[in-house]
Amino acid sequence: MENDELVGRLCAHRGYHNPLDDNDPTRFLENTRLAYVRGFELLDRAECDVQLSADGEVFLLHDSCIARVAAVTDLVVP
Repeated sequence: MENDELVGRLCAHRGYHNPLDDNDPTRFLENTRLAYVRGFELLDRAECDVQLSADGEVFLLHDSCIARVAAVTDLVVP
């Protein structure tokens, strides 16, 4: 696919989620199966951030620190 084909097309970034409204009943947590299922129902592409843990496990996380999505401030990417 040429890069020009992607310009102006919507993408479910981290799946379909609404981080700004906790009271939205259609809100899904980012990078969850439900967020990606909903994203593909509405759009034709999705994006995720893949990380590799120190012990070799693959996981999805947009940030280098999990404080934005969890109640801890640990770094996950050195």
